[in-house]
Amino acid sequence: MRTHYTLLIGLLLALGGWHQAAAQTETLLLQDPTVHGNTVVFVYADNLYRTTTDGGTAIQLTTAEGFETRPRLSPDGKWLAFTGQYDGNTDVFVVEATGGTPRRLTFHPAADVVEGWSADGRSILFRSARHTTTRGYSQLFTIALTGEALPTQLPLPYGERASYSPDGKQLAYLQIREAWDSWKRYRGGMTDPIRIVDLASLATQEIPGADVNNSYPVWLPTGIFFLSDREGIMNVYHYDPA
Repeated sequence: MRTHYTLLIGLLLALGGWHQAAAQTETLLLQDPTVHGNTVVFVYADNLYRTTTDGGTAIQLTTAEGFETRPRLSPDGKWLAFTGQYDGNTDVFVVEATGGTPRRLTFHPAADVVEGWSADGRSILFRSARHTTTRGYSQLFTIALTGEALPTQLPLPYGERASYSPDGKQLAYLQIREAWDSWKRYRGGMTDPIRIVDLASLATQEIPGADVNNSYPVWLPTGIFFLSDREGIMNVYHYDPA
C-alpha cells in the first residue's frame, strides 16, 4: 500500500510539473500593438504592457479596474494615448509612455475611441458617435494633448480606422465599420474602400479594390499599409499614393 501511495504522489508531482511547464510555454493572447523605435505597447487581459522589439520582460503600465484598448504611441514616443472604460464610460486617456497616472481627455457619454495621433503629436485623433443619430456610424475628432480645449470635428460626414499622412496634410480612413468581423469573405453593401482625403481641399481618392473588405490603414513614410481580403484571405497590402 505504501508503494502505491508513493507512486500516486510521484504521479501527481509529475503532472503538476507538466502543467506548470505547459503554463510557462503557453502562447498568450497579446493584441493591438503600437510601436515607436524599439518600444512596443500592447493589450493583454484588458491592461496595457510595454516591452521592446527584441522581446524580454513586459512591464504592466495600467492596473485600474475597467479595460484599456487601442494604445497609440505619440510620434515622439513620449506619450501613450489609449481608450479606457472606467466607471462605465469609454473615453480617451493619455499617459506617459513609461507609465504613471492616466489623464482623461474626453468626457462625453458617447464612446470615444482612439485612432491615432496628429503628425505633430499635439493632438489625438479619435472616433465617436456623439453627433450622429445613425446607429453604427461614427465621426472623427481631435483633442489636444493638453486637454485644454473641446474636441474638434474633422470636416468628414463619417469616419473611423483613420491614419494621418506623415506630413499631416492627408488622411486615410474608412467611412463605415467593417462587416467582416461577423461575415468572412463578406461581399455585401457594407464593403467600404479606404479613402484618402486632402484635408485642405477635401478632394478624395480611393485605394483601388471594389466590393472587398479593407481596413486598418496605417500611413508610413513608404505608403499606406492596410488589411484586405481581395484575394479571399485577409492579408497585409501596401499602396503608394504617388
